[in-house]
Amino acid sequence: MQQKRSGFRVMTLLAAAVALIVWARPAAAQAAPVSASVAAPTSPTSPAPDGEQVLLGGVLQTPGQTPEFRSDGKVYHLTARSDYILKTLADKRIADRQFRLEGKLQPDGSFEIDRFYTIHQGKLFKVRFYCDTCHITYVEPGKCVCCQGDTELKEVPASDTDE
Repeated sequence: MQQKRSGFRVMTLLAAAVALIVWARPAAAQAAPVSASVAAPTSPTSPAPDGEQVLLGGVLQTPGQTPEFRSDGKVYHLTARSDYILKTLADKRIADRQFRLEGKLQPDGSFEIDRFYTIHQGKLFKVRFYCDTCHITYVEPGKCVCCQGDTELKEVPASDTDE
């Protein structure tokens, strides 16, 4: 009887730890890398906030390398303060999209991304990844932390998001 109680306690603690991880992970994954007061632009050609630069174009993906960006005939090496941005731009499911990147041109010629959007029919979209099983939304591609299933690419109108 004592051994059954001990096993039950271990399982209860393990379940509580998993629940805490699952509960905490989505909130951290959805945290905006920039101030929530930055409003989404209304069109692909809208000026960026705070004097940032805007690049319009497409992502060049090479397996195993950081994505690059082609805009107005130039190719830019991409950097970002948040890893999820580069992971998302390297995802093969969005290779054919047109993008709006907001950020700063660096002295070495690279472009540091603060925010990005996909463009469809002149409208801007945020990229999200969603687990249909667990109903959890992520900002980067990968497996669901809860069920370990694949996440599905979703593009949400920028005007419908609160970040």
